[in-house]
Amino acid sequence: MKKKAIVFLLLILVVGAGAFWAHQEKEETEDANEMLRFIPANSFMITDSFGFMPKNSKFHVVSGGIMHFDKINFDSDEPLTSEELQIIEVVKGANQEEIEELVNQMSAFTYQEYVYQKVGDLYLISNSQEFLEEVQKEDFQSIVGNEEYLSLKGKLPKDKNNLSAILMPNALGLDNNPIESAFMVMDINYENELESVLSEGEVRFNPEQLAKWRISIGSEGDEFSLAKKIINNNSWFLLEISDFADKLRFIEDIVAKNHPLGNTVVKNGKKQFEISTGLNLEEDIYAWLDKSVAIYVSKSETEMPDISLLVDVSSNSEKAQEIINKANQYLSLWLQLDENLNGKIKISKLDNGFTRYKLKEGESFSEAIEFENFLQERGISWGINEDSILVITSADLDNLFPTEAKDLPEGYQKGKALVYWNMSFEDLPNYDQIKDIMNEYYGDKKFANAYINFKTEKNKIIFDALVNFFE
Repeated sequence: MKKKAIVFLLLILVVGAGAFWAHQEKEETEDANEMLRFIPANSFMITDSFGFMPKNSKFHVVSGGIMHFDKINFDSDEPLTSEELQIIEVVKGANQEEIEELVNQMSAFTYQEYVYQKVGDLYLISNSQEFLEEVQKEDFQSIVGNEEYLSLKGKLPKDKNNLSAILMPNALGLDNNPIESAFMVMDINYENELESVLSEGEVRFNPEQLAKWRISIGSEGDEFSLAKKIINNNSWFLLEISDFADKLRFIEDIVAKNHPLGNTVVKNGKKQFEISTGLNLEEDIYAWLDKSVAIYVSKSETEMPDISLLVDVSSNSEKAQEIINKANQYLSLWLQLDENLNGKIKISKLDNGFTRYKLKEGESFSEAIEFENFLQERGISWGINEDSILVITSADLDNLFPTEAKDLPEGYQKGKALVYWNMSFEDLPNYDQIKDIMNEYYGDKKFANAYINFKTEKNKIIFDALVNFFE
């Protein structure tokens, strides 16, 4: 499933391959319809982009795809076949040499072979010769005039039109599909070189299907209190979720309302937790989990990065410290009673109030050699710092939080969830297949970082994304 998932995600970008060099006004409706007549009416996604290839030839790409879920073998790690996913791209303004180059790039990105054919002043590209012929038949049902497509097209922000991707979930043929519509648009900042990509998107849910699941999507979003304190040049990845206790209550609510025994399961689960720990979930745990929680990955002095769990406990740091003290007592007793661990873990009380657990040198307790080496070299430290942040980390506590963190971009300070990713092209999942393409366009340059912010409004999820290049 791994490779299939990668291919599916990359196709979302690749079907509009020219979009990364965008800077041209869109064509008139008549010209667009000329291209859309080859796009199937039952496409699950349609992209529309303008591009700029290295040989300075502008071209326009419109793409569509049909997903056949009934034919997909989800247990296979092999790439999606042309029987499982059929793709058609219509290209205008490119010559044959550029088309051949584009076909080679698509093959490298998606692990599939592509064929092409010239029709008038257009080029058709597909991963299936049969599909390429089918879209040219007189009785072919195209997207031209499709009311659903035109309606979604009309909702796209007019100031971001370098690349648009419209998802039409009804074309997937799924029963009880909760997604009503979705779209994404990109605004490419390209002058002498690619500088940044600003994206926004929306997923609108069917209120009737949400009602069946007894789910409601609200519009509240809190401040991202952790990202603004920790993101720096050593940061690799951060996922911060605001209003965390509310997310847990939301999951409880879904289970309670949508399972025949859901209410009983939730109540018994909470009761069992209280019996086992002596703690009340709402009063002792949720009381300090009502702000942000983050998973954070940062660079270290070795090849293995440091991993941290961060929790903003500022609403009730005293209660959080009380729970930590109880947990340390429990862990200390457990390590003494466990025959496999007794005497092998060193527990240290640090000057800053943190507790560190570290595997003693020469000791072993499992077959997980890498984890044992990790626990022996760095250990795990946890506690609450002076900013009321609960930290569980393998990192050096003195260097975890920077003296001055990076400011979050405008519009990314609040929301439901924030993703930060500091990466290079080499981090892409199929870099070995596309490194020649990347080197041709960018040389040894890299991505700098990316921010993705998820927000909600009534019956819909909105996301904004900012990718900065070549920092």
